[in-house]
Amino acid sequence: MRTIHYFSPWLKSLKKYQPIWGQIESALTAENEIYDFVPNAADIWVRDFMPFQRHDGEFVIYRYNPDYLQGKDSRYITNCRDAFLAIGGSDALSSSICKHTNLIIDGGNMIRCTDKDGVDCVIMTTKALYENPGLSHHEILLELDDIFNAEVILIPWDIEEKNGHADGMVRSLGKGRLLMNSCTDRKYGV
Repeated sequence: MRTIHYFSPWLKSLKKYQPIWGQIESALTAENEIYDFVPNAADIWVRDFMPFQRHDGEFVIYRYNPDYLQGKDSRYITNCRDAFLAIGGSDALSSSICKHTNLIIDGGNMIRCTDKDGVDCVIMTTKALYENPGLSHHEILLELDDIFNAEVILIPWDIEEKNGHADGMVRSLGKGRLLMNSCTDRKYGV
């Protein structure tokens, strides 16, 4: 089965992003890659609201309702479940391929990786603990371990970066290898 790369239609339709989309589309076409659009996307950042694919191939459906999009910016919130349904049909939400959680999570705050011993991990910033104020940190961590079926590694949240995304701080380069952004001059929230 070939991978389909999904994008927000806003990336193609908004004039300011059309040059970027042109480059992306050219690269995908040159590599004979399949792509499509999430029809109900409310923003260009698909990674933030689309389901997270675990190491075993299953998907995690979560609540995408970050604090930085409350109030006047709430129009940019796309429902994770609805977005997945729009691209996969009704059977896409089956419990055999999806894990569901009521936790508020931001897709940019989940980095799938494997440690040097081959253990599956998910790296997140500590912002995940503060997006769910009705639960204790212990309850949140237990739920994260369960839905990811992996070890959850928390890194400090750079509170100057309101989104709290781990994807701007760290990338997996394969088994036991990470690329990290230097944040030594910043203050961190705990």
